[in-house]
Amino acid sequence: MRPSLPVQGIWHGEWDLERLGAITRGTVVEHLGIEFPSIVDRSLSARLLVKSNTARRMVFLQGGASLALAGTVGSIASQCVLRQST
Repeated sequence: MRPSLPVQGIWHGEWDLERLGAITRGTVVEHLGIEFPSIVDRSLSARLLVKSNTARRMVFLQGGASLALAGTVGSIASQCVLRQST
């Protein structure tokens, strides 16, 4: 059995929930109510509740809202991974 190696984070810079809130304020993230419950060394979690502005009939999540959630998580995670230019 090989010894386990320490887990290294994938994010460049200091990222926390407060910073995520600051960069998403006033965007579609805030409009749709996308929330980021956690950001840890190798994972970013997000959730979107089914509400009147994200649902279609019969209380299913509207497809465009699903795409907005997926696109947002991918975009934010990419921004966290890339080195910021000075």
